Amino acid sequence: MNPPSHPADTIPVWDLPTRIAHWLLALSFLGAYVTSGEDDWQTVHFMLGYTMLGLTVFRFLWGLAGSRYARFSDFVAGPAKTLSYLRSLHTSQPQHYIGHNPAGGLAILALV
Repeated sequence: MNPPSHPADTIPVWDLPTRIAHWLLALSFLGAYVTSGEDDWQTVHFMLGYTMLGLTVFRFLWGLAGSRYARFSDFVAGPAKTLSYLRSLHTSQPQHYIGHNPAGGLAILALV
């Protein structure tokens, strides 16, 4: 797939709260990993863990009441739709989705 040739050709999918929560979660995880096992950094390590918990709660709530593409109902598909998508991958014209495709939604559910 070719990248968009012009910025106007891009489609903003995930809103700012989703992006900020995602990157703060990733940075908090990295920080907690780096500070694990270090007695001098134990307070920071715990605060990063609580930050991750808060971001996870926020993302859950935002998944219920947020913008269209942030909602769980947008990317969690039923078994028939997921199988149809997976079958389409073996054809010359696979199905395309904005945001997560049904296999991505299945992967997210597997992480829970």
